[in-house]
Amino acid sequence: MRPRSIILFERVFLGSAILAALNVFLNYGSLREYSLRHGGAAASALLGMTIELVIALVFWFLIARRASNGAKWVLIALTAVGIPLSISDILSGKFNELSPLYVAISVVAFLLNIVAIWLLFRADSKDWFKFRRKEAPVDSSVFD
Repeated sequence: MRPRSIILFERVFLGSAILAALNVFLNYGSLREYSLRHGGAAASALLGMTIELVIALVFWFLIARRASNGAKWVLIALTAVGIPLSISDILSGKFNELSPLYVAISVVAFLLNIVAIWLLFRADSKDWFKFRRKEAPVDSSVFD
């Protein structure tokens, strides 16, 4: 049985991915215009969202269903790299051409992703990764 932290990770992580996808649909017009103004294709936002969603589903499966410690650390590394890049993009004004709603939803989705990663470091999650979905060994001294 999967621990509560892994179940919560799954819900928060998938919620973050769904929110990010909905964000693209809600703001598709401004994203399309932004892409065209900067020499991109009209469908760049949809293509990027599709790729992002597929990658998120792979991480979800490997982490929440297969207890892949390697996938967990790759997700952590990618998120760690994304934090300063996201802050830099916001502070540099890169998003000024986009809707404030898009930026706000993007920040919320990113913060949900960080919360999901935090759940992977709770005690029950650590044990689950350690024992690879097997039941933890029983401490027989409990019965003494």
